[in-house]
Amino acid sequence: MSSILDSLTVAVAATILSVALGAACAIGLWRVRPRLAGLVGALMLAPMILPPIVSALALYRAWVALRLYDTWIGVVLAHTILAIPYVIIAVTTSLSLLDGRLEQAARSLGASPLRAAMDVIVPNIKVGLATATVFAFVMSWDEIVVTMFVSNRAVYTLPRRMWDGIRESVDPTVAAVAATLMALTFLGVLVAILFSLRRRPAPAAT
Repeated sequence: MSSILDSLTVAVAATILSVALGAACAIGLWRVRPRLAGLVGALMLAPMILPPIVSALALYRAWVALRLYDTWIGVVLAHTILAIPYVIIAVTTSLSLLDGRLEQAARSLGASPLRAAMDVIVPNIKVGLATATVFAFVMSWDEIVVTMFVSNRAVYTLPRRMWDGIRESVDPTVAAVAATLMALTFLGVLVAILFSLRRRPAPAAT
């Protein structure tokens, strides 16, 4: 239960930070020139492209130098860095369907860039933001490689507890937790399918 609480706390904090930062980055890239957006976007997607062990070693050395090793803020920031690429991809997909003239109209009527973003852009990409939130939470909840490198005992997440339980002893608790997580995942997918079917418009009568 303590590991579940640790994972939930870290995942919620990392999700909030990554969605806020990733959405702001995606909107900024949407506004700039395509060539510059491509260069910056490739840099921001690097944590997704690099192997997890490379990111883990890099974060370990940086966190030790910054005295963030085995701290709550260190683990949250590490998960945030890993989740930002997923947020950028989800939000960028929604932005590609948004007409840029809507923001231009708001700016021409006197709205500041921040006001235009909050009142025009964000309401029109709420599906992308919701998708980004799910991806960021799942990524943080399931992360183990980086967590093992940037923390020791202060933060003991559920995936790490399960890994230690499998490696050190044969514990039936691990099997029970795994079965519970699989059941929750199945229920989540089922609810999403039912929700999408309810929102699908009925065929027109002929």
